[in-house]
Amino acid sequence: MVMNKINWRSGVNINGERLSHLRFADDIVLIAESTNQLQSMLRRLDKKSSQVGLKMNRCKTKYMLSDVLRKARITVTGEDIEEVEQYIYLGQEVNMCQDLNGELSRRIRAGWCAFNSIKDVLKGKIDKTTCKNIFNSAVLPAMLYGSETWALTKREEQRLLVAERAMERAMLGISLLDRIPNEIIRECSGLKDIVVESRHNKMPWAGHTAQLTDNRWTAIIAEWYPREQKRPPGWPPRRKDPPVGLQEDGKMTSLNVSDERKEERQECEKNG
Repeated sequence: MVMNKINWRSGVNINGERLSHLRFADDIVLIAESTNQLQSMLRRLDKKSSQVGLKMNRCKTKYMLSDVLRKARITVTGEDIEEVEQYIYLGQEVNMCQDLNGELSRRIRAGWCAFNSIKDVLKGKIDKTTCKNIFNSAVLPAMLYGSETWALTKREEQRLLVAERAMERAMLGISLLDRIPNEIIRECSGLKDIVVESRHNKMPWAGHTAQLTDNRWTAIIAEWYPREQKRPPGWPPRRKDPPVGLQEDGKMTSLNVSDERKEERQECEKNG
């Protein structure tokens, strides 16, 4: 494989090891500490790829810079690579400022697309149990894709709840003008709470990550503390929610997660 033929010595220092790239099939991310390093890595990748008959897709190739790096021109064989503020990778929008608003907007749109594709069924004369099961299995997954990695603020949670409540009202044939309390609407629809469900989704991922013992990047990154960088001014960024196997400081809890999972599920069900 091309990536294995390159002797990567670049990348970001993670606890003494270099994280230089991520890959899923032919979707590759290069990670560098500087623009010069990125330029060198990109040229080496393009050279090795061309030697085995592979060609880089220039239209889909983009780069992003963190705030600590100065803007620079990145090229491959004389062609400029476009700098972007965000990028869709493996179905999720990623950016350098830990801003989930763009991804939440995409998830809400995806939820409405899924809802509208089956709205005749959801608004039809089917029993409540069937209706809620269809919604929970078709619409919620579209809205919560990738939620295992989300760290939602209260405002972001409210955005999801508002979208779900609008769908509930559409299913039940009521409007805001009817001034029916949200609790009554939820009792009538029987839908899962989207915020509670987003927290439930994190438990399998957190438990799986906590049990990894093969020095995989997934676990290394989860426990990594960037000692070389100073925290920016202002409030600390939102971390993963404690109920999913992470402590308040963001580190993984003990690897004894089997019993903890049961307690977490019971706690989530009690709060839900």
